[in-house]
Amino acid sequence: MKHLEDTPWWICDKGDTNFCAYVDTDSNYFNAEPLLLYLYPDFEEYDDLKKDNILESIALKYQDIINESYDVLAQDCFNVKDHRLEMKTECVIRSAYFRATRRYAQWITKQEGIEKETLDIKGLEFMKANFPPILGDFFNDILKQVLKGAKKTDILNQIKDFKSQILTGKIPISDLGNPTSVKKLEKYTGKKARAGEMFTTIEKGAPAPVRAAIRYNDLLKIWQLDKQYNYITQADKIK
Repeated sequence: MKHLEDTPWWICDKGDTNFCAYVDTDSNYFNAEPLLLYLYPDFEEYDDLKKDNILESIALKYQDIINESYDVLAQDCFNVKDHRLEMKTECVIRSAYFRATRRYAQWITKQEGIEKETLDIKGLEFMKANFPPILGDFFNDILKQVLKGAKKTDILNQIKDFKSQILTGKIPISDLGNPTSVKKLEKYTGKKARAGEMFTTIEKGAPAPVRAAIRYNDLLKIWQLDKQYNYITQADKIK
């Protein structure tokens, strides 16, 4: 997988320009802007629908060229006339953000010839279950605006405002916590606090959630709040 993004350079001639924006196991994404501006110098003046239709028509032409080359490949390399090798134009993407392999976001406006408006997001960190929802919603909204051409100043102002809300306490700290399951609590809990001591010993290598849970339980006992609040136990979810 780590070599996929370098694949075009293995087959390009020296001095060629690499228009491949992203590759994964079975897909290739190409930046069509240079070709579109070459064929249609006034391309940027067209409306979005016309742009999408022109891009799709060019992609379909290249699809046929590639499939014809597969016939030659099958005959020359595998000595067969009938094969299942096929390249297919899947979608038209107006804009996209590629973070790494299988981590990207794309604004799809046509898929297999059908007009649509879809924001396809895969693998980005803010989508994970252990990511604070309030942050995930914010990043998701910002990403949508970026892909749809929002001004940089507007984006930066929103980020500054959101940061200010966090620092001034307008957003409760409980909403910013990272939902995490406390695993192996018993493994890392050492000797209980003895007379004259305050805290339980924490074994070396304890993850941050486990350390926090052990200290929380200690403080409940020290402040005599253990009758009012429950101790954190194995596999509980905490922030």
